[in-house]
Amino acid sequence: MYLNNCLNSSSPKNEWCTEPSMVRFQFVFNVFIVGLIIIFGFVGNFISILVLKKDWKRSSMNVLLCTLAVYDVLFLLLSSYYIVFARGIIIYFSHLLPELSKNFISLTWYLGNVTRYGRNWIAVSVALDRFIMVRNPFRAHQRNTSFRAQIVSASIAFATFVYNIPRFWDYAKAWDKRTCKWIIIMNPNLSNFHKYVYNIILQMLIMIYGPMILLIVFNSLLTISLVRAKNVRQSLMAKQNQARPSGQMETKMLIVVIGVFLFTELPSSILQAITTKNCFFYRILIPICDGLTILNSSINFVIYSMCGQRFRENLRKMFFKTNRDQDLLNRQKNFNTNVTIVSMKKQNNVDSKDDNFSFDNTEN
Repeated sequence: MYLNNCLNSSSPKNEWCTEPSMVRFQFVFNVFIVGLIIIFGFVGNFISILVLKKDWKRSSMNVLLCTLAVYDVLFLLLSSYYIVFARGIIIYFSHLLPELSKNFISLTWYLGNVTRYGRNWIAVSVALDRFIMVRNPFRAHQRNTSFRAQIVSASIAFATFVYNIPRFWDYAKAWDKRTCKWIIIMNPNLSNFHKYVYNIILQMLIMIYGPMILLIVFNSLLTISLVRAKNVRQSLMAKQNQARPSGQMETKMLIVVIGVFLFTELPSSILQAITTKNCFFYRILIPICDGLTILNSSINFVIYSMCGQRFRENLRKMFFKTNRDQDLLNRQKNFNTNVTIVSMKKQNNVDSKDDNFSFDNTEN
């Protein structure tokens, strides 16, 4: 979409945006840099889903984080087409493939908004889930169940699918007389309600700045609670200071996840509120901010591996089984076998006694 603003802008200072060096920068950044991030994100998120699903029923947080990873996979899948292919390959080879990306642009635009904003609200749900756990840990186990987390995830998915239906009519095809090509432009037949209320006011409040503000608030409260818990722990006896509670480790991990989420999402959210015809804005700033958004969907696996103790243990057991793990597994199997044999022997003894008793009664 941002390319059309460049083509439709007649300002002389924007002519340098069509130079081969700018097109080459866009091709290298979108295809190679963003493409590598997407590949890494696919691998990391698939591994995260496998590891988190191992403890699916353990807590609601695992369900929400697993759902977040699914949203990230879908978002990366759409980004691989929309950014790597449509913005990178086709633009660089536009003389060979001028119309290949136009047919599915509306569908990818709709699904991209669904996955991105659904991911935002899942992140808010993760922060709220952890905040409830920290503030009231005794009742949290009754409220924050895996079943409720699944209901929340399904509700967010349904709401984002329904809310973004009007996105299908945001853009339309138009014939550019200067370039003699079909281009995608903002639909000129949209109503004022769609343009200003839906696309600007509701979009900013519900899908962009609303989730960001909530994430900032919850992340600040979680950080404060973690600092207080650290001070309390330091005031206890030395033996109790040696071990850090696993719940605080999970809180720290989520603070890092939300912090990275805000750092990578806020630039793009701010730029969406800016309207300009400056081609530098569309050629440089927006691709970089979109790259940060894609990085956000690809880096959670690294954060889980670095800060999540339980995640590392499950990851090691699943993919990196050591001799110690194999010995423990063999011991468990031997123990179960011995228990089975002992129970069978006891059952046989009981049966033999019953047979002897019935035989004696028959003789009498």
